[in-house]
Amino acid sequence: MKKITSTPYIPLKTLEQNLKAAAKKGAGDVIQINMDGAKGIELSPGKVKNIFTHDLCGCSSAFILARCKNGNPFAIMTHFPPDYAMVHRQEISRILRQNERFIDISKDIKFVFLSPEPYVKTSANHKISDVKLFNEINTNLFEFFKGKVESKPLSYNSKGDSRVFIIDIPSQKGEKITYKAVGNNRGTIGIM
Repeated sequence: MKKITSTPYIPLKTLEQNLKAAAKKGAGDVIQINMDGAKGIELSPGKVKNIFTHDLCGCSSAFILARCKNGNPFAIMTHFPPDYAMVHRQEISRILRQNERFIDISKDIKFVFLSPEPYVKTSANHKISDVKLFNEINTNLFEFFKGKVESKPLSYNSKGDSRVFIIDIPSQKGEKITYKAVGNNRGTIGIM
């Protein structure tokens, strides 16, 4: 009989501290996105373990997962404050245009957007404060990828002590790419 093992639970604050320390030491398998930052990267099996951003404190972060023409995943992660909405949207467009010849626009993509809860909830549809930015990025992605976009807005309470968005990249093709974020947001984004 095969023994089933599970990964031990590690609090997000501890994961955040571990990832910050690894990035500071120059670990090549950890990619840190600072505030006012955006990065696009082709993911190869076994090269990158985590992509993360931290200290969101009212900022929004986007993670986009597409496919390269060679079959590898292509990821974009951003982190911008609310008053940089136009820059946020433009940086995603810039990265897509810059890598357009490598990205397979015929494949479906995933878009996860992490934003603070609104100060005043106007309806059940407004679960995030940056609804307008989410919709604008979503529209741009729909145009670029010819409508093949699965979008997911996630909210967080900016009063929490761990304001982190972590993408876990598996070491082998066929395994799940997952995310962990403030507010107990966890899930699968796609497949390596």
